[in-house]
Amino acid sequence: DLSSYLRESSHAVNEASAGSGDTALIVACRKGHPEAASTLLASGADVERVNEAGWNALMVSVSVIKSNIINILM
Repeated sequence: DLSSYLRESSHAVNEASAGSGDTALIVACRKGHPEAASTLLASGADVERVNEAGWNALMVSVSVIKSNIINILM
């Protein structure tokens, strides 16, 4: 399952996309997927990692008003 894969591939959980520099956690936060964000955090996602714009997952969540995600990140 996804959780097992992410735990075994620690680098994959923080891999950034080319161009935007968004990580999977940033994308999950932007799109409002708390279950995905929780899974990524439990698998070692770096909540402080920033994208090319200098935004981290919490900043992205606040900008799109995803309070369900904000609570997970805090």
